[in-house]
Amino acid sequence: MSESKIILLVTSMPASSVIEGNQNFCRQVFRGKKIGPVVELDGMNPNEKEERNILFAISEKRGLYPQIFIKINDEISFVGDFEKMNELNDCNSLPPEILSANPQIQTFDKVFAFFLNS
Repeated sequence: MSESKIILLVTSMPASSVIEGNQNFCRQVFRGKKIGPVVELDGMNPNEKEERNILFAISEKRGLYPQIFIKINDEISFVGDFEKMNELNDCNSLPPEILSANPQIQTFDKVFAFFLNS
């Protein structure tokens, strides 16, 4: 069986402090929730270019950082970018009655359940 992990696609050369802040926010959320493994892939590293291009093809968002992916067995799925991560984190704080009445609402705990329970 292949390794299951969360992949955080970042850049070591962010074009702005906003991108750097967004990357740090994602790191802090994962650390705060104590889930993993979270593997960072540097989109600027020439040694990781092939993996980066595979992730860009999956997300269809070339050059956007950060991006979050889940790899379970050999299947990689795109979770989203910073905005999606922020939304998932915010929705995690919704009252349980709202979440149960609206099962379509995605939360951090739902999306990353595999890693929270393992």
